[in-house]
Amino acid sequence: MRNLPKDLTKKFQVKILADTAFGTKDFINSIRKLKYHAVVGIGCNRKLVNGYQVQFLHRRGQQVQLVGLDFPVTLSWYYFKPNNGQFVKRYVISTQPLKPSTISWWGKRRWKIEGWFKTAKHRFGLDKFGQGTL
Repeated sequence: MRNLPKDLTKKFQVKILADTAFGTKDFINSIRKLKYHAVVGIGCNRKLVNGYQVQFLHRRGQQVQLVGLDFPVTLSWYYFKPNNGQFVKRYVISTQPLKPSTISWWGKRRWKIEGWFKTAKHRFGLDKFGQGTL
C-alpha cells in the first residue's frame, strides 16, 4: 500500500477492502498511519476494550473500540451463504464512519472479488504464472 502511485492517492480517496485474515491490529493501524480508510472483516471473537466480544453486540453501526486500536471503528455484519447452504454471520469494521448498510455492502462485495480471483486462478491457470513474484 505504501507503493501506490502518488497521482492516484492524491486524486482519489483510497479505501482498502480486506478479508478477515488482514483484520489484525497491526494491519489496521498501518492503514491508519498511511491516512487511508479500510473496510475489513474481523472474527466474531474479537474483543472490545470493555471485555465483550463483537458477536454479543446487537446493533449495527455502533462505534466500538477494539483491543489494540487507539481509535474507534464502526461495526456491521451481514449473512454470507457459502457452498454448504448454511448462512454464516460475517463481521466487518470500517475505519471511517459509514452507514451500517454501506459497510455490509462493501463486506459482501469482497466475496465477489474473491470469487473472481478463484476463478482466474483455477480455471485460467493464473496461479501457475501470473502472480509468482512481487
